Amino acid sequence: MEFAARFCAGLWHTAVEMLGPSRIVLALTAALVIDPSNVHADEPRVDGMFADWTSSMMIATDPAGDAAGSFDLQRVYATSRGSRLFLRFEVTSTLNMQSGATSDGTLLVTIAMPQNRALTIDMRNRVLWRDNDTALEVGWDSVKYTVAPAYAASEFELVVDLAQFGAGVGSPLTINFSSSDSLAAGASFTMSQPEPTPIRRPATRADGATFRIASVNTEQTGLLNSTRRPKLLRLVDGMNADIYCFQEEYTSTATQIDTHITSADPMEDGANWNVHKNNDCVIASRSPLLALPSPNTATAGAIIDLPAAGPSDAVVVFSIHPKCCGYIGSTEDATRITQMTGLLTTLSSLRAGSLGAAFEPYRQVPVIIIGDWNLVGSVTPLAMVLDGAGPNMRDAMPAQLIGEDVTSWRGSSTTAGSFAPGRLDLLVHSSSGISLRGSFVLDSATLNAGELGALGLQSGDSASTDHNMLVGDFSFATPVCPGDANGDNQINGADIAVVLSGWGDASGAADLNHDGLVNAADLASVLATFGSSCP
Repeated sequence: MEFAARFCAGLWHTAVEMLGPSRIVLALTAALVIDPSNVHADEPRVDGMFADWTSSMMIATDPAGDAAGSFDLQRVYATSRGSRLFLRFEVTSTLNMQSGATSDGTLLVTIAMPQNRALTIDMRNRVLWRDNDTALEVGWDSVKYTVAPAYAASEFELVVDLAQFGAGVGSPLTINFSSSDSLAAGASFTMSQPEPTPIRRPATRADGATFRIASVNTEQTGLLNSTRRPKLLRLVDGMNADIYCFQEEYTSTATQIDTHITSADPMEDGANWNVHKNNDCVIASRSPLLALPSPNTATAGAIIDLPAAGPSDAVVVFSIHPKCCGYIGSTEDATRITQMTGLLTTLSSLRAGSLGAAFEPYRQVPVIIIGDWNLVGSVTPLAMVLDGAGPNMRDAMPAQLIGEDVTSWRGSSTTAGSFAPGRLDLLVHSSSGISLRGSFVLDSATLNAGELGALGLQSGDSASTDHNMLVGDFSFATPVCPGDANGDNQINGADIAVVLSGWGDASGAADLNHDGLVNAADLASVLATFGSSCP
């Protein structure tokens, strides 16, 4: 989703806070009446977007300037679903929740429950413990913890499942903070919302899609690991993609990767694959590819001519793996920015026609940038790509096949200090020339036996690496009228009404970005073009 759309989503949230959703819609289109209870999806998404939070969810405020460390609390929000607690909190400055200078200090969140049970989250030291005893560490996965955004911000959201503590609907909680800042008396919250039935999305290719792309960080050359390779290749085979991108394939060769994908035979034709590899980044395609000059070791780029060969049916793909770790302003963050600058320079050179005659027919083809972005410092590398004055691309932000989890990095389940589960793998694509028809994150552990069987997978296949696979289905078309939910070529209050009335649905006309859920991203798409019309 473009930054303009994010800004518009924020404006919508502010307007809803002030006037209420029904009054906003009535002001735009007096002929329509919308039930405000439809405004929020059954299951929140922890994605770093905050339009699905309202003032009614605020449980505490804290004065500015009273913090002992860099985390100076302002507002705290809470909601729940079954045994899962969702928290959002705001601070006064832009910083990374999980990493930073030692002088920043840390922020601890403690959730106190009945029968003297408690869970404490230490943000900067990236560890959880239970019952106020630091020796009783809790793994990320055992409480289904995830947090967003991973990049520096001034507000964050997280979810934690308190089932193992006996908490659920009706449980009274006291939430407090310590170290950097604290709430005077803690914040009281009672879990009240039932657990919704999760949306289950199909992994089949989306209607109207021309090609599928899939990407996964294989964790330290996983394709050469004899134990993990069969699991990774089942993932490859099950997705039937036209293009595969890998990261962290440090020591494998292009020939070895071709051999392994050919053995999986995801297209069921026995044919070899075309592979371009730079350092640990890989692009593999069944169609011819033309490798782009590599600006640095964090990027592999290629132009891929898909089956109806010709410039109008080609796409530029970058498989990327920028520098890991660090925080906003760190040397690692500066390296990521430099690496993204190199990628954009290569793209600009292609557009300008300065790469040579072989690239001339492809100067204006659409672009996909996919892979492990390691976006744990500033948001700058992503902002550079989404900039409307530059490539003007969109962040697809797909969710997993089951439910609304957008997690692609799982983190270590036992080792303190691992970055917490969150969204480190991104699918970013051109806003014109191609249209995203569907996308998802694949975690085989969430699938039932029938779903696994249909894909030829086993439950533990995704555990072969610490990243989940990212999948996107595209067509070679630009949406005729972006933001037009009702098909009348006008973007107005009627389109907002369509989105609101379908809020929380798994598909339909209101799912404008084809991510498998009607939510704030679709509303932002309408607001970003509100008042315009299409031919």
